[in-house]
Amino acid sequence: MNVRRRSYGLGLIALLGLGCEDHSFVKVEPICARQVVEKTALRRSKPVDILFVIDDSRTMQEERAQIAANLIARPGCDIANNPDDPNCGFMELMVAAGASQNLEDGDDYYHIGVITTSDSAPRDGGDLLLGPGCLFAENANAAPVITSRDGEQAVELMRRRIAAIPSNGSVFEQGLENIKMLVEGNSPDPRCADHKAQFLRDDARLIIIVITDEDDCSHAPGAPGGLNSTDCYSDNFPKYPLRRYVDALRALKPNPDDVSMAVIAGGVFEPDPARPDQRSVPCAGSVDCESGQICKFHRCAQDTDCSEGRLCLQSEDDPATTVCTPQNRDAPAGLCGAILPYACNRDPAGSNLPTLDSIVPGDPSDRCLSTGGGPGTGCSDVSNRCRPRDGWVRTAVEHPHFCESDHGGRYFELAGQLFEGADGQYLLDSICADDYRRTLTEIASLLILVPALELVEPPADPREMRVTIERRLDDGSFAAIEEVPIYDPDNGIPDGWDLTCDRSCQNLCQDSGVCARRWLRFHGNARPRPGDKLDVRYLTDPGKETCTRVVGSSVADGGPG
Repeated sequence: MNVRRRSYGLGLIALLGLGCEDHSFVKVEPICARQVVEKTALRRSKPVDILFVIDDSRTMQEERAQIAANLIARPGCDIANNPDDPNCGFMELMVAAGASQNLEDGDDYYHIGVITTSDSAPRDGGDLLLGPGCLFAENANAAPVITSRDGEQAVELMRRRIAAIPSNGSVFEQGLENIKMLVEGNSPDPRCADHKAQFLRDDARLIIIVITDEDDCSHAPGAPGGLNSTDCYSDNFPKYPLRRYVDALRALKPNPDDVSMAVIAGGVFEPDPARPDQRSVPCAGSVDCESGQICKFHRCAQDTDCSEGRLCLQSEDDPATTVCTPQNRDAPAGLCGAILPYACNRDPAGSNLPTLDSIVPGDPSDRCLSTGGGPGTGCSDVSNRCRPRDGWVRTAVEHPHFCESDHGGRYFELAGQLFEGADGQYLLDSICADDYRRTLTEIASLLILVPALELVEPPADPREMRVTIERRLDDGSFAAIEEVPIYDPDNGIPDGWDLTCDRSCQNLCQDSGVCARRWLRFHGNARPRPGDKLDVRYLTDPGKETCTRVVGSSVADGGPG
């Protein structure tokens, strides 16, 4: 079964009806509740501020090129008719979502900014807008924030921005400190004094996406004397504690649900999707996995590349690739993976999964061993010149025992601490996975384009709600295509809607601790496509705004199920 898991922004229309009427789908109550048959019962999705944190050191040249390519569409993208089109990229999803929002004039659905991991601008930075705590731009006159008002031009703006990131950034990567300086407005560079105000909005969710092949080395100003970047991996290196950044990010928003994070850094998976065991969990998308885990697909060339019970077949999501698929075709092809911070290589066998293998897959004696640029077995140079095998040093260190990425332990640990106990607010992947297109669209689906819309009034009885998706026909008119059921995965209904109050509790009845269930969420195949419209009908009783058990949820206090 191919369960589609991506989510997109929604277009909305309005019709208001008031009165105390009896409809066939409504249970008659002994109260005169207001009947809402209005399609303005839905407001637009909550706006999002998306911050990319991209390593600008020399070892990231190849990865940055892949990021730029994977952020935008390949030839053949048709997102208007197929929101799951594998040829479409992250930016096409964002543009489509922005275009389908019910926005007021001059309003933005998304803000996108980019910062690097350097603690200072390079000497030959020229006109680049680059500095600690600064939003990066290709020149000082370019707007540092890309917004939904840029329309389709946002795709090319983002491509140019990533491509312009220099490759001679600091070897003391300080991504976490740069995040903190930006969100607190404390950049020492006067050119960036207003970057926080331009980028962050009080009413928006913040999504942080870190992409790096080395760990964070945030420390007090000035590189410690006598130390180099390799020493960042030593416990004795004077790095700032992670609590500094956990506290800074938690202080940003009254509602902790309004901050999410994705990290693509050095690591391997446990259990390994290339070697599934009894712990492996099948998945069609990361929404099927536990918090922080990602759904990975094992690419293959032939059946012998796959583990027992799996065949090398054309991917249902991306016909251009072949993946190891269960012989039972009803089961999804993906497997959930939890990240382990570890230096890693791209798999020489082409599985699109991280590995410790170097040249001879499966040979225990041929594993990458280096961390932080240090020497591996047989390397005669014990200085910092023994670095991972990547584009800029490949001719200098062509040795099988050097990893292409160091581990990203501090970034992974920060996400784990920040979102401990949270459901679906962070996603962790390995930069050694080699192709980031699916990961970036998973980030869009799971963290950014959250399929939740706010009801104007809470329903008197959510079980009596009727939710219908309408889709545009060839003649431009809209027709109802299906009534969406209540989400109930425990009873075999994984595609549907539920209600939660978690996103409105920050503004409703905080003193009394009572809030209304008024956020309508969609799951699985029930998630509307760009341009779809919704018809939501229900009765309201303003005197009964209580947050009891959520429909379709096992959480008694109304949190996400």
